Amino acid sequence: MKTNIFKRTITLMLMLVLLSTNSIIASGNNLSPTPTPSPRLGNENEVNFAPFSNTNTGGALEATQEQMNYWAGQERMNPRMSALETEIVPFSTWHNLHPFTHFAQTAHNGNSNTCGIASVRMVHQWFRGWTPTQAQIINSPEVTLHPTGTYLSDLVRYLNNNGVFPYAAVFRANQSTMTSRLTSSLRSFNAPPIIGLNGRTDQGFPRNTGNHFVVSYSVLGNGLEFALADPAGQGSLRWYDVTAANLFRAYDNVNIGFAW
Repeated sequence: MKTNIFKRTITLMLMLVLLSTNSIIASGNNLSPTPTPSPRLGNENEVNFAPFSNTNTGGALEATQEQMNYWAGQERMNPRMSALETEIVPFSTWHNLHPFTHFAQTAHNGNSNTCGIASVRMVHQWFRGWTPTQAQIINSPEVTLHPTGTYLSDLVRYLNNNGVFPYAAVFRANQSTMTSRLTSSLRSFNAPPIIGLNGRTDQGFPRNTGNHFVVSYSVLGNGLEFALADPAGQGSLRWYDVTAANLFRAYDNVNIGFAW
């Protein structure tokens, strides 16, 4: 009789452990990011695999002095500046924007430097649950697709003017400023930042990106690591994590800026 009671007790304990584990997995708060890729629609509206290699891709233009001057003043007036993330978050906790949809850059009238357009589509999809086509964004009054890509300033103006979210652009930030802004954008406002960078494998990046735009959809702890959606990455390199230090190196290699 005692043996049967003991066996039943052990069985109940094992069931409770399994239920607890499943609950943690379902919550997703303390796990690595698990993004949801877009469905394959077979047209330019949504493309999972871009026709690029996982090497240099390009598509992001360095900021002009006029753009930097303008956005420096705009950020100081942004009401979100008073709500920068100050909460101490456990090192092992990911804050995920889930489900997050990936859009790949694809050629427009022969121009393949459309990573900025794809980034805007990801942000629009996150906030609105739908997104304009690549062509609609390119043909908007806010955005100019140059032969070598787009300016961050144009992307931010598009998002702001079309009521998506009041983003601010930041240029030449130090690592502390960049980390705090990106973390606040994700944790305090659930707003995926767009980051202009030049990622290099010899500086800890998983691939050489060229001057490029990516979107962050998750942050670990208080900015220890960021998960990125890469418009030009193929296969598993559509999604990857980088440390805050490596992300800053890639950002600091060029003067493209980031939007938060």
